Amino acid sequence: MRTFFSPYVLSAWVALQEKGLSFTLKTRDLDQGEHLQPGWRGYALTQRVPVLETDNFELSESSAIAEYLEERFAPPQWERIYPHDLQKRARARQIQAWLRSDLLPLREERPTDVVFAGAKKRR
Repeated sequence: MRTFFSPYVLSAWVALQEKGLSFTLKTRDLDQGEHLQPGWRGYALTQRVPVLETDNFELSESSAIAEYLEERFAPPQWERIYPHDLQKRARARQIQAWLRSDLLPLREERPTDVVFAGAKKRR
């Protein structure tokens, strides 16, 4: 069973799954700061997860990854992850942007590790 404490990693994973792409998942212990270490690929640009590595190209930020996958592995050969209709596709991107920006206070108050790993014991 895979558990994702980052909703951003989860969204990139879902995009890869929905596209039907084969990939290798490399995990990092965020609590230990593994994503901040100089040897980690993806370090130089944003120090964030997820990072997509493909064709000697690295890309971070989950929404950028989803959009890249949609264009690089375009329909009809690959499954569509954004609506075909221009306005509906724009609305989907609007919602993605809203989730990334305006919900951060709620995410900080209710972190996903509580959802996926259970409540932490108070000392």
